[in-house]
Amino acid sequence: MYGFIKRMLLLLPAIVVTPFAQAGPFDEFSKSLLGFQCEHEDQRELILFGEIEGKLSLLSPHSADSRNNRVPVGETEVGYRFSIEVGIPVFLSNLGEEGWMLFSSTESGPWTAKCTEVRDLPLNVANALLASISLFSKERVDNLSEELAAAARQNELLTQQVVVLRKQLNDTQSLLDDAVATSAAEAVEVQALRSELNFASARIAVLQRELEFDEMRKYRTLFQHRIREELGDKNWVKIAGSRLIVQTHAIFPPGGMVLSDDGRDELSKVAGVLRTVLEEFPEAGDYFIRVDGHTDDVPLSGFGEAADNWELSQGRALALVKFLIEEHGIAPRRLSANGFGQFKPLAQGSSEEARSQNSRIELIWSDR
Repeated sequence: MYGFIKRMLLLLPAIVVTPFAQAGPFDEFSKSLLGFQCEHEDQRELILFGEIEGKLSLLSPHSADSRNNRVPVGETEVGYRFSIEVGIPVFLSNLGEEGWMLFSSTESGPWTAKCTEVRDLPLNVANALLASISLFSKERVDNLSEELAAAARQNELLTQQVVVLRKQLNDTQSLLDDAVATSAAEAVEVQALRSELNFASARIAVLQRELEFDEMRKYRTLFQHRIREELGDKNWVKIAGSRLIVQTHAIFPPGGMVLSDDGRDELSKVAGVLRTVLEEFPEAGDYFIRVDGHTDDVPLSGFGEAADNWELSQGRALALVKFLIEEHGIAPRRLSANGFGQFKPLAQGSSEEARSQNSRIELIWSDR
């Protein structure tokens, strides 16, 4: 990362002063560009985000014009998260009065860089900068055992870093306690120690959040693998990212909120896998399965079980949650039911196929 910063510094002066007569490769993202200038040991680097097909992606550094080599950017409670290499997360966090800060950890230890948000970034500067960056590809690891092993190694590394940081935090607290007991002449030193203590606390919070995320991802991956083994190529259920999507026509009668007999048989297989994976969760883990109900855009007559699609989607989600609790012994605190009516469709249009896709139940792994 340090070498990349130095190379960027050599390129930036020529990039900034060079006029561009033609549009650059990222003009279509110009309205969604978000930039941060970061400094580390007198070196500067521009971190640039932009939307690609509605998803936030890292455009600079370590990205390219190719849509297949994008680096996704996730939003956290205090900023953003992305990767510069496989398995090495980077966090760009807003620390309030401390401003924006870039955090990362490598085998050689953690490092940080102070950042400033760049507003109204000139498009020709962004185009020139992006055009100078080499392609960077991330190879996806499909093998489950390799993915779980990588997650375990990352967990171990982050746990070690948290232990070291907690020791530093305790040492700093001890120094702070000693400093408070000294004369008023040492007030400046006390303030510096407080700032260091606050900064260490923020770093611990970021690393702790990453530990929790990796742990949840490990169990989610295990669940998806076992579902594929149990159900095979069933056309009424599919896995998309962190979601298990179930077509409602396979488990509910038309317009109904009571599970059909065939639906109960099929869902029992899903419930069995879900229960075994949840039993392996750490008891203290604050994770749960969100059960979201969705319908198509066909209005109800109002004379059936539900008055409208809002009530239908909520009733179906609640019916599935009660089925998992009452018949398969899944802890209620691990489940929640939500209804969205027809207002979050997967497919656009009013064709029979689109409506079939939109009428669904989604099981989503989440944390509180």
